[in-house]
Amino acid sequence: MILLPFIHNLTLLISLAVIYSLMLRYLEQNPAWLQLWSGIFFGSMAIVGMMSSFELSEGIIFDGRTVILSVGALFGGPLTALLSMLIAAAYRIYVGGAGLTMGLLTIFTACALGTLHHFLRKQHRIASSPLAFLLLGLVVHAFVIAFLVTLPGGAAAELRPQLLLPVLVLLPLATLLLALLFRSQEKQLTLIKKLYESEERFRQVFQNSNAVQMILDPQNGRIIDVNQAAERFYGWPANTLRQMCMTQINTLTEEEVKKEMKAAKAGKKDFFRFQHRLASGQLRDVEVHAGPVEISGKKMLFSIVQDISQRVESEQELARERKLLRTLIDSMPATVYVKDRQLRKILVNREELRMLGKPEAEVVGKTDRDLYPADRAVEFEKDDRRVMEQGKEVINREERITGPDGKEVWLLTSKTPIKDHEGKVIGLVGVGRNITGLVRASEELQQAKEAAEEANRAKSEFLANMSHEIRTPMNAILGFSETLHLQINDAAHKNMLRSILSSGKLLLALLNDILDLSKIEAGKLDLVPHPTNLKEIIAEMGGLFGPKVEQKGIRFAVKIQETFPDYLQLDEVRIKQVLFNLLGNAVKFTQQGQITVCLEFTRKDEYSGHLSIMVRDTGIGIPADQFENIFKPFHQQSGQSNRLYGGSGLGLPISKRLIEQMKGGIHLSSRPGKGSTFTINLPHVQIPGKLPQTSSKGSEAARHARFKPATVLIVDDSPSNVHLMQVMLSSAGLQTLAAENGTGALKLLAQQRPDLIIMDILMPGMDGYQTITHIKADQAFKNIPVIALTAFVHDDKTRPELSLFDQRLYKPVSQAQLMEVLGRFLEKEEPQPARQAAAVKEKPPTPKGLPEEVRKKLPALVGTLETEYLPEWERIKDQWVLFKIEDFAWRLKHTASSYNFNYLISYADGLQKLIDILDLEALKKKLHDFPKVIQQIRHCVLEEGRKE
Repeated sequence: MILLPFIHNLTLLISLAVIYSLMLRYLEQNPAWLQLWSGIFFGSMAIVGMMSSFELSEGIIFDGRTVILSVGALFGGPLTALLSMLIAAAYRIYVGGAGLTMGLLTIFTACALGTLHHFLRKQHRIASSPLAFLLLGLVVHAFVIAFLVTLPGGAAAELRPQLLLPVLVLLPLATLLLALLFRSQEKQLTLIKKLYESEERFRQVFQNSNAVQMILDPQNGRIIDVNQAAERFYGWPANTLRQMCMTQINTLTEEEVKKEMKAAKAGKKDFFRFQHRLASGQLRDVEVHAGPVEISGKKMLFSIVQDISQRVESEQELARERKLLRTLIDSMPATVYVKDRQLRKILVNREELRMLGKPEAEVVGKTDRDLYPADRAVEFEKDDRRVMEQGKEVINREERITGPDGKEVWLLTSKTPIKDHEGKVIGLVGVGRNITGLVRASEELQQAKEAAEEANRAKSEFLANMSHEIRTPMNAILGFSETLHLQINDAAHKNMLRSILSSGKLLLALLNDILDLSKIEAGKLDLVPHPTNLKEIIAEMGGLFGPKVEQKGIRFAVKIQETFPDYLQLDEVRIKQVLFNLLGNAVKFTQQGQITVCLEFTRKDEYSGHLSIMVRDTGIGIPADQFENIFKPFHQQSGQSNRLYGGSGLGLPISKRLIEQMKGGIHLSSRPGKGSTFTINLPHVQIPGKLPQTSSKGSEAARHARFKPATVLIVDDSPSNVHLMQVMLSSAGLQTLAAENGTGALKLLAQQRPDLIIMDILMPGMDGYQTITHIKADQAFKNIPVIALTAFVHDDKTRPELSLFDQRLYKPVSQAQLMEVLGRFLEKEEPQPARQAAAVKEKPPTPKGLPEEVRKKLPALVGTLETEYLPEWERIKDQWVLFKIEDFAWRLKHTASSYNFNYLISYADGLQKLIDILDLEALKKKLHDFPKVIQQIRHCVLEEGRKE
């Protein structure tokens, strides 16, 4: 029966699977040996199968070697297949018989197909499926059926029906069964290997981990196992630790330890903080992570112990620092807060809470929208977003909030971004200083400043009005005094008039100083730089103050740098004013020693440089604590005798402000009793490229100007000023009309057309601004020249009406000034030859050229000159007091006019002209010629006597 050998071979296959599993278990660590022994084993099993085979006919045997060899090659690989094939083939050759060829072919095919399936199994997962195993069996045994053709004679036809069913059904099923058994063994071995590897990894991790690890029995707290880190940490050997309980290490009581272990075993708690005792007796803070594990069917606790002593110490230190920081933050008088990325406040100090009027619980976690009105919150968030997005600070931003009491509070806030270790902005810190007091003080200061400016404006307006009120009568006083002085002959009356003129000029000088100061403070003083010869100005000042210096017996020295420019671009009038003040003070306060003036110029380039003017004296000196005060208006040096030195206290303040307006400064150094040094520094002075062309003509001619017949309308509310203008204009050959205000002027214009109008600005009713507007708007009168004659020196330059005036004059006005301006608009008479000669240069007089009535008066004139004027000339010729020389010239001209003696009139006019232009050298020379003038007149008298 053919089934019996098949059952026998099936039993052999099961035994084969068991034996192969043992081989896999013991040889899997060495794959090469496993394949070698597997090949020998499968080849031997094939021989065993062939030994228990069924012989179908002589030399033809049938067995399960194809199953053994194909499955062996499938699981063992090429080497196993090769060895098993050689062994099986050798035995089959040994057996021999008619079926040898078929037997060898089946052996080779089974090994080859098994090897092929071996490689497919590695590449395709489906090759390990039962279907793939069954398919392998079918293919192998299909080849077996095919190989029947190699049998001799008709054996193939005879055997095929007998073998078809068992070969194509039973043997493929056997292949499937054996492959499944091998696969099961293979999987089991893989699982065992993985389990072993897992246990080994755990053991390695457990033992070699740097973390302290322990396995505990939760029932009694006994330590089951520890790793090497535990030995190092606790200081006991591992064997000693395995004999100890946790109660010997943990500082908790035994009941507390059991309670905690019970919670860990139940999974209710997995994190603990304890203090553990070391072998040295030292206590360490530890953090324990514990959880249940099952070992040998029993629940144990696996614990990881971490030493956190340093962390605890750091946390305690951090807590102390936080407490200190919090104390400091809360003690700060400024508001402090910290915001996160969502702009929520995560920290606030006590001042911030006080400012908000809320407890900390109602502030922390809130945004500005929760704490402030919407408009305020939007502004705050705008700054916060800028800090967050740009990572830049916001410094000293003024913020306004409303406090809990409803009062407005101002904060000066700075916001700084907070960045993490990667430089990303994670929040911001804000610090706000309460500046409510400063803001209110600033507002009060602004109000005070505005009040001061208003007071200053009121002062300037007052001074301007006072200027008008004072200059208007002063115009009449000086004008009529000058006219009377020229007309009367009584010596006593003339002395009175000289006193009036002298006092009036002093009063006018004081008024000018006050107005200069007012104009400087109001920013209305304009500088007019032009080429100026400083060396000549210093020489003039020396001549001006020379007599006083000589009288006091002090020396006057001038030191001028050799390379000092001849001309500099300066305002000549104002620099003279400053030097006059400084030298006047030096002369006033110096009783002995010397006054020195030094001029230096340091060039920066070809056209500019630094000007230094130094005035040094050896006078009474100034204490250091008075340096600032002497530059204050109306302030004089403390302790100074006003009776002895006098003065208004305006000279130095005006000088200082004038120099500052020139972009320079005045420096003072002084010691009481040793003298003072004033140094003017002008760092940016230009050198003019073109030198000025000077001329001394004009003012004298203007003084004696006469005009062709013309009518002048005088509009002024002051009768005295109207009268004075009438006198001055009449002397120039002009007719006059008068009106006391604008309304009267317009009525006169409707009746008679004047050739020129002289108009005051401040008048009752219709003032000068309104009147000029009406005149210029009328086609009939708009071409009439209109001259503003006013004492209001602070012109409001913003008023458009001011530009309508053709010229402006300021009271008091001199005859020469008035005539010079009139000459720009009115036609002058051609001067008579005699008068022209007198006005230009009079030749020495001769009797022949004089009228008879003049010749008869010459002896009396010589007597007056020798008895009255020559002694006075002796007194003034060396003193050089200008107003005395001017008074001498005025009286001399009046006397010469009364005798109608043009030669002497011309001489007196020449003196006045030189005084007006401050040509001191020429004045000195002309004044010293006075005895020659008398001698020439006397010579004329002698010639007239010889004729008779």
